[in-house]
Amino acid sequence: MDLYKSSTAIYISIASAILLCFAYIYLMSAFAEAIAWTIIGITQIALFVGTGACIFEYLAKKDSTNVLSKDQANGFLVGGIVLGLSSIVMLIMLICGFN
Repeated sequence: MDLYKSSTAIYISIASAILLCFAYIYLMSAFAEAIAWTIIGITQIALFVGTGACIFEYLAKKDSTNVLSKDQANGFLVGGIVLGLSSIVMLIMLICGFN
């Protein structure tokens, strides 16, 4: 009974999924390289921003008197190091890919 009441929404979802799929295929065929490089650039920027945010949070919380904040500070430091290494590795891969 519930499926019968929501059948209109289901049919609209199916139709919109088909339309969005064809629009995605058309856009990818026309602008695939630009979309790919945009996504790569956004990912690289996000890695650098994440590294900076983790390091700034570590510096803000490392001298706290709260024990939980000090434990979180170590997590932010580890996260900043991992994100920093990931951003450096990705940057090296991009530079080597151009050569």
